[in-house]
Amino acid sequence: MFIHSMFKSSLLVILVILFNDCLGQDIKTLTDMEKQRIEAIEARAFDFVAGLYDENYHGVTGSGKLVNKNELMEMIRSNNPHIHFSTEDVKVDIYDRIALIRGRQLSKSKMGSVIGQLRYMLVLAKHDDRWQIIESQETIIVE
Repeated sequence: MFIHSMFKSSLLVILVILFNDCLGQDIKTLTDMEKQRIEAIEARAFDFVAGLYDENYHGVTGSGKLVNKNELMEMIRSNNPHIHFSTEDVKVDIYDRIALIRGRQLSKSKMGSVIGQLRYMLVLAKHDDRWQIIESQETIIVE
């Protein structure tokens, strides 16, 4: 009985270690993906950005407008190419095959002054070991 109990305990410890290792890898993947998303928007790499979003994506912009993937891509394409985008306070949480990315996005002029800020949340789903953005919500920060 003791050996059987030790075996079960050891198996549980191994499973927890493997789960935490996979979870840590997904958190790194999603953190890197968010960094690449912002860099691609600024670099105007529209095909790359579009590939991050699920075909059935829906979101709410900071102004409250409901958008689908095509509308969002059009908004991204129409961004002023001289505005610099960056993120701060990015946090990733994973719940099985669903993830949340939250953070603050800053828009800066060429001279470096902040011209806009918003808080955002992205909801992602993992399909065939690939994360894609399925929903988003933005809130403009007014100071």
